[in-house]
Amino acid sequence: MASESSTKLDLAAHLGELRTRLIRCIIYQAAGTIVAWFCYDYLLAFLVGPMTRALPESGSFLLTSFPEAFMVQIQVALVAGLTLAIPGISFEVWRFIRPGLAADEVRIARGLVPLAVVLFAGGVAIGFLILPAAFKWFAAYTPSGAELRPSLQDSVLFSVKMLLAFGLVFELPVVLLIAAKTGLVTSRVLLAQWRVAVLIIAIVAAVATPSGDLLSMMVMAVPVVVLYFLSIALVRMVER
Repeated sequence: MASESSTKLDLAAHLGELRTRLIRCIIYQAAGTIVAWFCYDYLLAFLVGPMTRALPESGSFLLTSFPEAFMVQIQVALVAGLTLAIPGISFEVWRFIRPGLAADEVRIARGLVPLAVVLFAGGVAIGFLILPAAFKWFAAYTPSGAELRPSLQDSVLFSVKMLLAFGLVFELPVVLLIAAKTGLVTSRVLLAQWRVAVLIIAIVAAVATPSGDLLSMMVMAVPVVVLYFLSIALVRMVER
């Protein structure tokens, strides 16, 4: 009975802590969204900037309904607010799971988190650099007599998807390191199956890039292949 009561108390304490941290995460998200709302003009210019360069001088974005501009601002504020809240949310998640980790797991996590942030930021940066060329490639297929006036909402959503796809795909080394630590893969297996890995990376790049053009696929796939071979070296270090 005493053991059962202790278990119930521990569960209640964990649930109480989880609720507190979830509330804090919601507060971080709300604060980030408010900040992003007032910075909307700068955020919108950042997201549609690559497309603007691909539009003709007389080109402009099209609003297809009255609420569209308002909905775009809400969506941009929510996504940007989440981005701003990620450090705070990550801190709350870390504080919640930290007591259940062993010392070596804590050490590994402290190394993987900064690596994941750097890789995600690098992927987003490369995605942003490739967007102007991708949009110019699409704009070149505009037939004679047609006017290119893309929807504002679709354009913003497209840019967000592209940047998110690049950021997530660049997390491959982190995924492989975690898999190696849990014993799912080894450096020898990764090296032996590099041809299969390159094929899978090419397929993922083709699926992950919303544009589907060859240039974007190559710009995503080539750095990820390099990261794959770099991951093999990192996995070998973890094994040692």
